[in-house]
Amino acid sequence: MSTDPTVGPSMLDSAAGVLLRRLAAHGIDRIFVNAGTDFPPLVEAFAEARAKGVPVPDAVACAHEHLALGLAHGRFLLGGGPQAVILHTNVGLANGVIGCINAACDQVPLLLMSGRTPVTEYGHPASRTVPIGWGQEMRDQAAMVRECCKWEFELRYGAQIPGLVDRALAVARSTPAGPVYLGLPREPLYDPVPADLAVAPPRLSPFRTVPDPGALEEAARLLAGARRPLVIAQRGPRDPEVFARFATWAERTGAAVCSYWALRCAVPTDHPGHVGADPLPFLAHADVVLVLDSLAPWQPRRERPAADARIVQLGPDPLFSRFPVRMFPADVALAGETDAALALLLDRLDVLGGGADPDWRRTVRGEAARRREAARARAADATAPLDKAAVSLALSDLLQEGPSSVFSELGALYGVLQRHAPDSWFQEPWTGGLGWSLPAAMGAKLADPHRDVVAVMGDGSFLFANPAACLRLAAALRVAVLAVVVDNGGWGAVRRSVRELHPDGFAVRANEIPMTGLGPRQNFAAIARSSGVFGITVERRDELPAALAAALARTRSGEPAVVHVFVSGD
Repeated sequence: MSTDPTVGPSMLDSAAGVLLRRLAAHGIDRIFVNAGTDFPPLVEAFAEARAKGVPVPDAVACAHEHLALGLAHGRFLLGGGPQAVILHTNVGLANGVIGCINAACDQVPLLLMSGRTPVTEYGHPASRTVPIGWGQEMRDQAAMVRECCKWEFELRYGAQIPGLVDRALAVARSTPAGPVYLGLPREPLYDPVPADLAVAPPRLSPFRTVPDPGALEEAARLLAGARRPLVIAQRGPRDPEVFARFATWAERTGAAVCSYWALRCAVPTDHPGHVGADPLPFLAHADVVLVLDSLAPWQPRRERPAADARIVQLGPDPLFSRFPVRMFPADVALAGETDAALALLLDRLDVLGGGADPDWRRTVRGEAARRREAARARAADATAPLDKAAVSLALSDLLQEGPSSVFSELGALYGVLQRHAPDSWFQEPWTGGLGWSLPAAMGAKLADPHRDVVAVMGDGSFLFANPAACLRLAAALRVAVLAVVVDNGGWGAVRRSVRELHPDGFAVRANEIPMTGLGPRQNFAAIARSSGVFGITVERRDELPAALAAALARTRSGEPAVVHVFVSGD
């Protein structure tokens, strides 16, 4: 190809240009990128498209790969469509692996791409030009993400790119959704694509599964006949109509609804049957348990259902077949997108009716009310130290007007922080790839700029998020999220695990549990201000409401904000 931009073949006709055009044809309007020396064909094709008015996605340059993956993750959660990320060769992909693992666990349809160092030393216009071309060579670059991707391939010839993009996105969006990976060596990315292939319309559609009719009927019969029904929901319905129907069914029948390690709302937190996050004592006494899209619905070491209880599991992959060890029983498995499958089940339950035993209904409602009142009373105790509960209650009181979404990474207490809508609560994926909440909240704010979006995280999670990279982009693009850092000075989850496994051990008796401290404490508000973001520090309980209100006012005027709260306890 000529180096003169006014003559010779256009880079829009190269695989790089066709890739960008194909993404736009699939409705992808933003790609999150962390560029490198493998990107020149993409950069040139992007610039030419902009100069000529050819539709291609906007490119959001991210200063860290974890930020790019988190933005894509959060944007899907509120936007709903497939996302695309392009990283730099093997080193960029390595930095993005945690984000890919999180996306796989959370069923995010994501096309993850990374360049591959040129395979030729000379003889091709895109051959190696710098020493890292040799240093970044790998025999199997895709191995880093193969276990957490539904499909992966490496581009061999430029002409393949339209079909590979179509296939990748169809697979990513099919039930259950998840990430796919495409490697992009520089030489085929530079090569031209025949015109007939470049402009051919996509003809690969994703598929959606629905439950087997016989299994659906059996599940409906079991739930209609249940005298002590229990629902354990880690991911509830996203469709507002299905959400409302499910809440109505649970109230009408007297079912207990437990949100053990909930990633999404299943019913409003003040629903009369919502017993909170602890399935005890209900699990041991329930006769039918409906498990909604839950990887680990209870802790087998601590509690188990009754031997004669019947278990119905519902979700895109109710057996979570990607995970080698998961032995939770499924007497009936309903495979399908949660909204559609649950709607079908509710249709049958509306016909069959049913209802809990009156004693069970009274017990559920009484215990649900008692737990709510006790949690709120503890959080509102003005004589208690400033802790996560106090932060959760203050946020709950603040976010009562208008739509809002909270992204919690072991930062807020679900239930103390009241949530009432399907997209109002997002918890970090069960993979535990920390540093998720801040970039995911930013992605959600990009999807819905008029919604209040709050990320609540511990100090460790804030550091894992690469806050300088996140806040720099938030300031540049005016991504007006509110980040609340609940700083307990270390890894609280690790400390709790040590106490659980070794309650009388040496570590617990030490002045400080080893390997869990992050001191000396940093000034996160100053980090925010250094990036051009509003930052404020809170050290006393009486300072908290005003600080949060001031920060939220900033975000509502279009400015991101950080509130750094020093708390006690884990």
